[in-house]
Amino acid sequence: MERDSADDYDEFVEARTWTQPEKAVMLLYVHLGMLVLTVLVTAAVVIPNWGGARRSLGTVLVSALPFLGLGVLSGLLLSSKGVPLIEWVLPMIAVLIAGVGCRSDKAFNGLRWGLFGLAVALWLNFGFLVGGGGFTANPDFTRAIATSMRKNEVNAAGEAMRAKFAPDADYPAGPVGEILADPRFDAVDSLTARSEWHTPLTRLYREDRAKAPLWYPGGEVAEASRKLEVRTR
Repeated sequence: MERDSADDYDEFVEARTWTQPEKAVMLLYVHLGMLVLTVLVTAAVVIPNWGGARRSLGTVLVSALPFLGLGVLSGLLLSSKGVPLIEWVLPMIAVLIAGVGCRSDKAFNGLRWGLFGLAVALWLNFGFLVGGGGFTANPDFTRAIATSMRKNEVNAAGEAMRAKFAPDADYPAGPVGEILADPRFDAVDSLTARSEWHTPLTRLYREDRAKAPLWYPGGEVAEASRKLEVRTR
């Protein structure tokens, strides 16, 4: 069976979304909760123990190494949907602050390993959210791929018209699917990335799938089929 660009686009979208919407929202709130918890736990441990810390700068910097390891792993992912950043940077900053100011070694050690556990959990949850939860941290890539796939569908519709009708055939403006009597060209699928209230903190954009009508501008097929339009509602 012959494949077309719509088939490829469906696979592209489905590969990026597997989580049910309500589960994706739950994962998002868990993510936000862990980020807030990072700040609250740090404040609860450091404030009562602030002042008089005697650990060396080297000891403080060594405490950041596990977080930097997560950063290196993030860079190795080379994900088209973005990589974790605040997920390990925020806990690392909290540990560095605690290392400089927290006088209790016991409290500091407990905090840094607790925050590393949170960083790992955040790192993994980020993967779930962008791997199939309908989010991306790289909206420009999503828009570029969606534009490319949509252009392929428009070109396929134009080629179908030129193959079916004579070059000088004249048709009035209207939906391409109706002119071709082919439901494949009723509308073009598109994938958009939009910011939400949490985006400034999480860097996560919501990916939305939508359909836009494919429109024939009217006129002779030879020329008008190369000027098909995608009309947003």
